[in-house]
Amino acid sequence: GAMYYAGITRVDFLTLGLPVHTMSKYADELKKIRFDNYEVNGQKISVGKIIVIPQPVGSLAMFAATNNTIINNGETRLILDPGYVTTDWVVAQGYKMVNSRSGGRMGGVSNVYKNIASLIAKKFGQEQFGKIERIYQAFVTGKDFRYYGKVVDQTMLQKYLTQSSTVIEEIVSDIKARVGDTEDIDAILIAGGGAHFFAP
Repeated sequence: GAMYYAGITRVDFLTLGLPVHTMSKYADELKKIRFDNYEVNGQKISVGKIIVIPQPVGSLAMFAATNNTIINNGETRLILDPGYVTTDWVVAQGYKMVNSRSGGRMGGVSNVYKNIASLIAKKFGQEQFGKIERIYQAFVTGKDFRYYGKVVDQTMLQKYLTQSSTVIEEIVSDIKARVGDTEDIDAILIAGGGAHFFAP
């Protein structure tokens, strides 16, 4: 579908990303898929070979491309990808993933938003906060919003974000335990929608 809308009819290599914890389950199946003159809305599309990588390794490649940086095997990096529902991480030597130190877990930015939502509901004497997407939008746009007629401003959101740091620390502590000794880590890269929450 993406190739069709981009007007591309053939690629030699198609790279797909999977969450780290689903690599062993789905990567081989994806690599076996063949698209040779596959028809999409009357347009024939062909793919030579499918390559499957853990999503955080894609972030490493993007970092290298946008910063004109050569990734070599002599450097070890931790690439952290806090998503909406899960958090993935990869320890990579060059582009090679160190499986024993890489992983994924439930818990991402939505956990932070849910915690902030419960603090907002509690402040205004309500039992629950229905649509946490409003909190996401407020962080993205920098605009205030209303909750039962009361203004939730950026100062309040920042205060509740600070109070929600325990949610982030729990996820980071688990990652630290599973990554192990970090003396060989040359750099930490953080990608994904939750990067600015996890960076501190």
